[in-house]
Amino acid sequence: MFSAAAKHPAVKDLVNVTPEILENSNKKMGELMTRLLTVSCLKETKEALKYEGNATIEASFNALGQVAGKEMFSHPQVAEGMSNLEKYIDTETINKLIK
Repeated sequence: MFSAAAKHPAVKDLVNVTPEILENSNKKMGELMTRLLTVSCLKETKEALKYEGNATIEASFNALGQVAGKEMFSHPQVAEGMSNLEKYIDTETINKLIK
């Protein structure tokens, strides 16, 4: 997920994700999704397809992405890295908008 997001123009200069790293990341993620849908959660996948249709596959990708993002940003080291952000936010100006 991070490797793909690193290709976004807003952050691509901050992180160097080589084509090889991106390919390897995509390979691992593809293998994980395949295993989850066809082995680990096969029963659930079949039931979801039966009752919700093919869109359930896309929904599962979205859910995994949301969980991965939440996990990444809730990690203590990431939280520590973002802790200094607060000192650069002009809370006085923002509070004027709220009042």
